[in-house]
Amino acid sequence: MSNANHPANRVISTSIDIAAPIEVVRSVLLDFASYPDWASFVTSISTSNLAVGSKLSVRIEPPGGTAMTMTPTVVLLDDRGFGWQGHLANWPGLFDGRHLFLLHQDADGTRLEHREEFGGVLYTPLMGWLGMGAKTKNGFEAFNQAIKSRAEEVARK
Repeated sequence: MSNANHPANRVISTSIDIAAPIEVVRSVLLDFASYPDWASFVTSISTSNLAVGSKLSVRIEPPGGTAMTMTPTVVLLDDRGFGWQGHLANWPGLFDGRHLFLLHQDADGTRLEHREEFGGVLYTPLMGWLGMGAKTKNGFEAFNQAIKSRAEEVARK
């Protein structure tokens, strides 16, 4: 069996500890209007109605990659996280991505797990051809640092 098809290779996961309460981190994460002031990688999100099942317009600008705007569907929205599911050309099963921001309260603040779960028949060729793995992980880490700075600043006020 090829390593490229192993399920562990279909997930990019990063995390960061943020010295702010989970409520503050969640409010910063969902304050889409402020993204132009602080965010990197995920540079804008908009929707007419934020709810599970609603459509988003998401602009991603990966470091060293090509910027893109997509229209995924919200699949997670609760006290512990936010996430969406998208499909290449809006065709499920070709190249799918589930983008998640998972929040975990701990004694020192909040741990943010930022992850993408990939699937679809074009997963292996597209990830390799476009070099998406490293660029995506670098983008996640940049976003994590940016939200950490923003949430800790908000928590100090």
